[in-house]
Order: sequence, then C-alpha cells, then structure tokens
Amino acid sequence: MTIPITITRVVAIFFIIKVMIISTIQLHAQQVPVLTGLPALPDKNGFAGMFAGVSGGKLFCMGGANFPEKMPWQGGKKRWYDNIYMLKDGNKWVKLSQRLTQPIAYGVSISYQDEIFLIGGCDRDQHFNRVISYKWTGKSLEYQEYPPLPIPMAYMAGTLIKDKIIVAGGMEIPEGTALRRSFILDLQSLQQGWAEIDPWPGPERVLPVCASSENDFYLFSGETTVTNRIGTKLPLILQDAYRLKIDATDKNHPYKWQLLSPIPKGVAAAATPLPVLKDGRFFFWGGVDALSRLHEDPATFPGIPDDILLYDPAKDLWSYLKKEAVFPARVTLPVVFWKDQWIFISGEVRPGVRTNTITALK
Repeated sequence: MTIPITITRVVAIFFIIKVMIISTIQLHAQQVPVLTGLPALPDKNGFAGMFAGVSGGKLFCMGGANFPEKMPWQGGKKRWYDNIYMLKDGNKWVKLSQRLTQPIAYGVSISYQDEIFLIGGCDRDQHFNRVISYKWTGKSLEYQEYPPLPIPMAYMAGTLIKDKIIVAGGMEIPEGTALRRSFILDLQSLQQGWAEIDPWPGPERVLPVCASSENDFYLFSGETTVTNRIGTKLPLILQDAYRLKIDATDKNHPYKWQLLSPIPKGVAAAATPLPVLKDGRFFFWGGVDALSRLHEDPATFPGIPDDILLYDPAKDLWSYLKKEAVFPARVTLPVVFWKDQWIFISGEVRPGVRTNTITALK
C-alpha cells in the first residue's frame, strides 16, 4: 500500500530537518573555543614574561620585560619592570602605586587560596630562587615569603596540582645551559621545603609549557641545544611530551614519568600553564616551532605560528582546531583562570616586539 505524501507532511519533514541542522550548528558553536578581547594594558609596548594571578576576586599582572626605546637589532636595551597592574571592575586596568620588591620577569606564577605566588625568575644580571606571594587586602597587596627553590630558576614551566606546586626545566644562570630538573613544594607541608623529582625521560629544556589534569602534571616541548657533526651548537625545538603521575600512597615511588604521543609541532615558549577546556582537552596557542626558529632576521620573521592544537589526555591524542585569525599568537606569557575563562596576559608577538593586548578564552 502506498502512502501519499501530502504537502503538510513535506512541510513537517523540512521543519524537522531545519531544527536538526540548527541544533547541530549551535552544538558545534558551543564546543568550539572562542578567543575574545579584554581591556589592553595601559602601556603601549606590553611585556613579556609577566607574573599574573587572582586575589580578592581581582586579576593582577606584574613585572615583565620589554625594549622600551629601540628593538634589539637597533641597539636597544632590554628593561625589566616592577610594575603591578589590577583589572578594576573588569573593564579597566589601573597601575598601582605599589611596586614589586624588584624588577623581575620569566618565572612561574600561580594562584592558590587567594594568594598570587611568584616563583623564581630573573632580571638583567641574575636568576633567582626566591618564592613570594601577594594577597589583595582591598587596599594593597600583602607580601609573604615562602621556602626558596633549591636553585635559581628562570624560563621554566610550572603549575599547581591540588596543593602542590611543580616546576620543571628552565635555566639556572644567565646564558647558561638548559635544566633537566624538576621540583615540587607541598603547600600543606611547607616545613619540608622543595623536593626534587627524578627528571623526565628526555632532554633538558628551557621555555617548556605545562598543564595539570586531576592529579597529573604534563610537560611539553621547549628548546634545547644540540651539536652538529662539525661541532657547532644549534637550537632544537622539542616535540616530546610527558605526564608525571603523582601517587601519594606509593611511599617508595610517588612520582612516575610517562612518555606521551609527540606533539605535531613544537610549541616552545607558548602560553603556560595550558588552558584546560571543559571536555578535558588542553589548548595550545602560539609558541615557537622548528621552522619559525630558523628565522634569524627580524625583518623577515613571519610571526608566531597561529595554529591552535588540542590534546586529549584521556586518549593521548592530538587534534588540529584552526588558525586564529583575529588575535596575534604570542610567546613568553602567563595564563590565568579567572571568572570562568582563561586569560592570556600580554606576551611577545615577534622578536623583541611585545603586545599590550589581553585575550580571554571562553
């Protein structure tokens, strides 16, 4: 028996299809991470290597370095800063009259129990092992000291795993060699100080990036140095990845490194710690890869690669998301989770060239 297709039934079918298409588009739109702009810092140049965090519900960024007068290839000199900026009412940055105890940049910053921790870092002349924190009282930032790092460290990666701070890689002295060392501080057992963790099963590195997921620490990329067949030392952008599993119940071996799938491309000096999306994937934006590292002439530098990669720690799988067309990719910058979004703070868009833009990941 043939059922006649009436006009009403055709209209109903098209309506159902339209609803399904719209629902699919809306679902896809909800799943795609979106970058948006926040108020820019009140400095025309911007900074690389700032510290940043949240205290009293407010977003702060501080320190950093730039070339305020001329670019390095023009003979310009790099300057370090002790400035502190606060995002007032979520719509305007104000420069506080209060300053850091010294100009400093290129360390690790984390937010923990309403304090902003500044770990390591450097100025023009030296690297530091000090660990301090700032807490907003409503009128000013209270300063407190914590157990120092076992060695001076700058250009490393670090983040918070529950109540523990982990830092890895970096450099101990200016113009020194990259480190293959990592340390952990339990903020609930400060009297024990920092403990050294066995190194990851890979080469030493500066400017790696890191992430945290549940009770695990992840370490990605960075730059190391290799020697070619005629004895010339060359930079090598790394594409390896590791997970550090923390098992407090195993008294003999509480920390275990695992090799992960390699990154499709290097992301040295990318924004860190990495944003973690609601589905658990890590968001990689910016960073230096092997090709961009070869451009030694600033006049021909193509810009920081704008590809966005995603990594699924549950499946150990990489995926390509898109190229970011609106905001310039950058390097040497902190990322802060604030008001249900990940905030990218200033950074470097070309050799020697900073940006004052602040970008949010919804």
